[in-house]
Amino acid sequence: MTHEISDTHPIRLFGMSVLRYGCLRGHYYFRSCVYLLPKEFAPWAYKVRLFATLLVMLATTLIIDERKIKSFQFILRDIRDGFSEKLGRFQED
Repeated sequence: MTHEISDTHPIRLFGMSVLRYGCLRGHYYFRSCVYLLPKEFAPWAYKVRLFATLLVMLATTLIIDERKIKSFQFILRDIRDGFSEKLGRFQED
C-alpha cells in the first residue's frame, strides 16, 4: 500500500499549491482542529495557526472542490462534532 499526501494532484491557486483531500479525510482533520481550538492545553500560537488553516480549507473547498455541497455539509458537521467533542470513527447520522 502506498501513501499519498493528497487524493489528487495539487492545483495552483493564487500562486500557492493547494492539496485536495477527499471528504472523509478532510473531515477528520477539520473536526480535530475545531476540537482543539477551545482547549486550554493548546498553545495560543497553535490555535491561531489552526484557525487560519480552517479558514483556508473552507475557502478552498468552496472554490475548487468538485463536490462543493457535500464537502460543505461535512464542514458544518465537523464544526458541530468538534465543539461537542464527538470524536472517533465517522458514522452517518
